[in-house]
Amino acid sequence: ANKNTSIDFGEHVNPVLAAKHPHWDAKTVTKVLREKLQVNYGSVRKSFRAADMDKSGAISHGEFRRFLLYLNIEMSDREFGDLMNAIDGDGGGSISLPELGAFLKLEEARSE
Repeated sequence: ANKNTSIDFGEHVNPVLAAKHPHWDAKTVTKVLREKLQVNYGSVRKSFRAADMDKSGAISHGEFRRFLLYLNIEMSDREFGDLMNAIDGDGGGSISLPELGAFLKLEEARSE
């Protein structure tokens, strides 16, 4: 495994373990994502840094898709597109820390 703080998603994703959910609506994915981020990282800020693989300060669509797979959240392309549209409040094509925090309704990330 990697000894640095970033995640090498290739080392951790096991497609057999990636459970397909029959339908990911915004409420369900928000709840599951919030729980998994809390358990795995303890804060939105730490999880954001882990998902921002290129350290650009924003999470691209590809980075977020890989991050969801790492968390064993597999969804259809349509569901993922709907999720990205819901999170990417400014329509810029990537997710900022405040956008992720706002989507999860967590005050911690909104102040950045």
